[in-house]
Amino acid sequence: VPGKMPGGEEVAEDSVKEEVKSPENRRFDAVIAAHLKSGSEADRLATESVKLISEGKYEDASKKINQALQLRVDRSYYHLINGMTYHLMVQGGNGGVMDLAQQGYELAIQFDGGNWMAHYLLGRLYIDKGRYDLSVKHFSAAIALHPDDPDLLNSFVYASYRAGMPDLAAGGVKGLEKIKAMNSPTALRNASMVMAALGSQEESKGYFSQLTAKVEDPHMVQLVDRRIQEWDGFHDKLSTAPKFEKVIAFGAAVLGGGGGSRGGVYGGGGSSLNSTTIPGSTDGLTAPGTEDKMVVVDVVLIHTEENFVTAKGVNLLNGLQLQFGNPLSNIPAFGREWGRTHVEPTVSTATSKDDTVPPTRYYLDNPDKTERSFTRALTIPAITYSLNIFNATNQRNEILARPTLVALAGQPSEFFSGLQLVAAAVSSGAQGGESVRIDKEIGVKMSVTPSFLNDGRIRLAVVAQRTFLQTPSNDVNFTFRVETTLNKVVANVVMRYGETLILGGLSEKESDNSRDGTPGLQDIPLLQYAFSKNIARDYQKSVLILLTPRPAQYTYQSEKSRQEYEKTLGEDEREVEALRSRYADWFKPYPNWASIFHHMQENSLYREFRTGDVTLENWADLRTTKDRLLQVLDFLYY
Repeated sequence: VPGKMPGGEEVAEDSVKEEVKSPENRRFDAVIAAHLKSGSEADRLATESVKLISEGKYEDASKKINQALQLRVDRSYYHLINGMTYHLMVQGGNGGVMDLAQQGYELAIQFDGGNWMAHYLLGRLYIDKGRYDLSVKHFSAAIALHPDDPDLLNSFVYASYRAGMPDLAAGGVKGLEKIKAMNSPTALRNASMVMAALGSQEESKGYFSQLTAKVEDPHMVQLVDRRIQEWDGFHDKLSTAPKFEKVIAFGAAVLGGGGGSRGGVYGGGGSSLNSTTIPGSTDGLTAPGTEDKMVVVDVVLIHTEENFVTAKGVNLLNGLQLQFGNPLSNIPAFGREWGRTHVEPTVSTATSKDDTVPPTRYYLDNPDKTERSFTRALTIPAITYSLNIFNATNQRNEILARPTLVALAGQPSEFFSGLQLVAAAVSSGAQGGESVRIDKEIGVKMSVTPSFLNDGRIRLAVVAQRTFLQTPSNDVNFTFRVETTLNKVVANVVMRYGETLILGGLSEKESDNSRDGTPGLQDIPLLQYAFSKNIARDYQKSVLILLTPRPAQYTYQSEKSRQEYEKTLGEDEREVEALRSRYADWFKPYPNWASIFHHMQENSLYREFRTGDVTLENWADLRTTKDRLLQVLDFLYY
């Protein structure tokens, strides 16, 4: 269509004629014409909307797709077309409909979580809003569903770099390499910048050399070269920076904050636990004057468990059995019987009519009977086989528990959420049975005992555990049993308000491989599936427990109480508490991850990610838009 392209460029008359004659346009028109003649009324309206979008008539397209939504509001791809229409209006300069585009994409995802294109376009919309972290989220969801789209991977690389996550961007670069799509100037430029940000100088130079061979713009080449050199200089400074005298061990605070003086890039307060004594305090006791202080403790328990089992083949000989005899009818496998029966002779008398002839006697000579029998019982009972010679089972459990507990200085506080299992089992036997009582708490349990030190730090004695019922194992041979998983940490730590500490972690991996087969036959291809069985099991488990103390917050507190409370605070805590009181709406209870990312933004590394380092092609150009519309039509009719 002459005039404006969706991306905003001018389209000449001759280029339009040439585009109309292209095979892509002819295919697009043929698909539209075919779909207009079939399907429901709602599908016909959606197809007309797609046709109007391709012609740049977004207002008319919006009316058509909204009519379709009135007929079928539950169709995910109707909402996708609706959001796409508003998004193209935004690209044309109408920024007032950006929220409508976002709502359309979100509804498309709500009705179909597997709608990868809705995730992709919503990620592009968040790029327009400058929300690169949300873009990364939706691009990740789209890649999981559709990993072979070059535009999607390029968008993921761009958003990850702009969000300050070059490690994620490098994953997108590897994805482009895997599908052999690392051939455009945009992809090569982004890849060279991502590798430079990671300090991979050789890979960065390799992509940059490919870029210079494809691009004739000396200004752009000079800009990219300068930024690569700046990244190299940044990493050189890091390599020559003075090293820490002490290594931060497992269990050290992840982030700073809450303390007074700022430490280095990684820490909070200036002193370390190993080099600082705790004055005026003994184990289990709090400092004088702090007996009525309270602390709120947030604990995060992250548990991931995955069990993947594959089974191949079936051993037919395992189920083949020969049966001698039949125990149900008392027939032995082999038997021989002999017997003889004696029969008495019988006499028959016949008289004449005139009684002058003496009676005649007849003797019936019946011989004795002799019997002999042999029994042989050899049978093959009925055999039942499962034809499931290929089977894969994947079980994944992801658990996130976040208990929060308020504790008074020197006094233990306990928290439990779950169920209490109360049961009884009676054993049976010849001499009577004895009952066994089962009383078990299953859920999340936490116990905290705080004590406050003179320097403003807090000592915490923490017990955090989580139990969960699981299916009884076949390896444990008890008639009555209850099996639970248990993750438990008992620790004593010293922290400041706002610090996040890794209390403990576990990574466990187990692999089992068992094979049962007939020698010789189990090694013959194809035949081995009938005479051997192979079971492989991969088990992975990871557990992470985090701890964050923070000051107790009151829904309402009088001025007098607040002043008295501030007197009990340390010098480092008063400024933070005053800021919280004045701007209460600033300090909402964000997750621990949010505070980690927030503090990392102060790192000089994150200031190196600059606008203009990476670029992104316009998704709304005429070629790309029609490709996306064709994909939408494929989903509308299947």
